[in-house]
Amino acid sequence: MLGRRWTALISPLFASSSASTSAAAPRAFSTARPAAAHYLRPTLFAFGGTVAAFGLGVAAYDASQVKDVGRAGSMRDFFMRRQIDRAIDHDRTLKAIAETGALPHDAKKLATMVANRWYTLSEGQRTVAGLMAVNGVVFAAWQVPRGRIMGIMNRWFVHNPTSGRSVTLLTSAFSHQTALHFGMNMFGLWTVGAGLHSALGSRHEFLAFYTSAALVSGWVSHVLTLRTVAMGAIVGSLGASGALFACLGAFAILYPDVRVGIMFIPGVDFALKVFYPYFLQ
Repeated sequence: MLGRRWTALISPLFASSSASTSAAAPRAFSTARPAAAHYLRPTLFAFGGTVAAFGLGVAAYDASQVKDVGRAGSMRDFFMRRQIDRAIDHDRTLKAIAETGALPHDAKKLATMVANRWYTLSEGQRTVAGLMAVNGVVFAAWQVPRGRIMGIMNRWFVHNPTSGRSVTLLTSAFSHQTALHFGMNMFGLWTVGAGLHSALGSRHEFLAFYTSAALVSGWVSHVLTLRTVAMGAIVGSLGASGALFACLGAFAILYPDVRVGIMFIPGVDFALKVFYPYFLQ
């Protein structure tokens, strides 16, 4: 299931969101050329992370299918069983909220409303909501005005090609400093993510694609920055825009005739194949 289809979906050249996290660059920039390690380690991390994401996704998907189908005698029983399990989980959650004596009445009402809303969401919407929650936690951490916290965030949630930290290729894709950046990207993720999730077929496939898209887009930005920007002028980047453009590109390949609008410009819409004409030829 991961053959040509994944190659076609991952092939677009992903864009990466970039946000300056340092002060104004000095007037005299270093002209030193990047060391080979600046390319090698991020390349190995991005490639290895992509392989691991799809490998774990396939293993988790196969395990869940064996478990679920093993409990059902037919596909009809399989889908009915999933609905029954979801209803049981919903009832257990509502019961746990009701039996929590420490919560005030208004808090219980709010928790019940959230639980009821959560169980009306599709699997794709819940997966995307989980990704949004992770981004929300990281965004909240950026808002803590404490030196130690800010040091951790700048070190581990901003990717700088000269830092030598390859893990930030991934962590920076869940990182947003400003409310506008966070809000725009989460709106895009909610708009496109659930539909792509449904098209790919399962949570495991979608998360594998999203993770690999974040890694590859970060790697492309990393390499282009090293090749085009003087070493002394390089600043860090962060944001989910690279992964979101990958999701939009994959969605455009799968559904080229779907029409989308432009935020804040009512009445203007166009088919996705107009937005990604090169990839749809």
